Amino acid sequence: MKRITTYIAIAVIMVLAACQEMIHSPLEEVSSTPGQPTVTKIENINGGAKVTYSIPNDPSILYVVAVYNTGKGEEREIKSSVYKNYIELEGFGDTNPYQIKLYSVNKAEVRSSPAEFTINPLNPPIDEVFKTLVVNRDFGGLNAKFSNEKEKGIVFYTLYKDEEGNWVQYDRLFTSAKFRDYSVRGLLPNPTDFAFFFRDEWGNHSDTLKTNITPLYEEMLEKKLWKAYPLPSDTYTVQGSWGPISNIWDGDYVRLSKLYYQATAGASMPNWFTIDLGKKSKFSRMVVFQVPTERPTYAYNYGTPRTYEVWGSNNPNPDGSFDGWTLLIHCESIKPSGSPVGERTPEDSAYALAGENYNFPPETEAYRYIRFKTIRSWTGAQNLMLTQLDLYGQPMDQ
Repeated sequence: MKRITTYIAIAVIMVLAACQEMIHSPLEEVSSTPGQPTVTKIENINGGAKVTYSIPNDPSILYVVAVYNTGKGEEREIKSSVYKNYIELEGFGDTNPYQIKLYSVNKAEVRSSPAEFTINPLNPPIDEVFKTLVVNRDFGGLNAKFSNEKEKGIVFYTLYKDEEGNWVQYDRLFTSAKFRDYSVRGLLPNPTDFAFFFRDEWGNHSDTLKTNITPLYEEMLEKKLWKAYPLPSDTYTVQGSWGPISNIWDGDYVRLSKLYYQATAGASMPNWFTIDLGKKSKFSRMVVFQVPTERPTYAYNYGTPRTYEVWGSNNPNPDGSFDGWTLLIHCESIKPSGSPVGERTPEDSAYALAGENYNFPPETEAYRYIRFKTIRSWTGAQNLMLTQLDLYGQPMDQ
């Protein structure tokens, strides 16, 4: 019993000691001031500079820090490990010269006298992105294409001018992809003044592109008219307890249980299925939803379609052949990050969940029947996984 009491007393002492307020202090008591770093090379880059330096042979030096004022009057500090011989300065929104102070800092957080020098940043990365921006009208909105060679995190803003003449933010996109083909939807086919610009992570803004655009008219085709149109060569067999092919047009983008998943047994690529849309329509675009909102981790994986085609017909051959069918569009699923199968960024997931858009050529005729032909899945799986298809365009009277 005495031994147990002793253990309890020790435990209490340890708890009390742990509860005492921690006092932060330098790693070591160092009385001397560290030696000044020496700048050996300055390489001006887009939006900043790469500065190479050497430091004194002093084991008490912990890191190097650069201190400077931005064009907005803000003071910034960027640190670099003692195990590196360079420091990268980023976030400059113009090409003006900037005075930099570089310090050695020891384990007691004592700074050396500064090594002072000037950098002349090259054009900011967002300005380089802005130079590549091309905007055109699109079905139900507008389309923007731009390149981001440095793959920096940027935000692309879309604004429109309201009836009072005020600029109103309509959409914004965060991206670090090397290239984006991005469409802004939900706009009426009226002449409208738009403005577009980029912002980087440091709050710098690019120039602004202003233009008047009239979006092209379209409407979502009425899905309640759709039904499966099985032909001898089509694939409709369902994997296990997954739902029927009609799940693809039931309007449920959320539930995993509404995913259409072909059976593995006997499946092969390419394969296809046919839909009767109920009436002829002139198509403007198709939106493909690989996976439901409940399971974004399925995107760009398993049997989700990577390469596929859409064919149209008004008089399908009853033998299931492609006689009487016209190839309307060839599609390639593109992951914004470009990362390998099995890897996925938040931007990739958001892109898949929003649906992948494909425009039909303007000269596309009106068709009642479509055939969705999967050529290749993301992993090479021989069966298809698909959540939802949307079709937009202009329904015909008959």
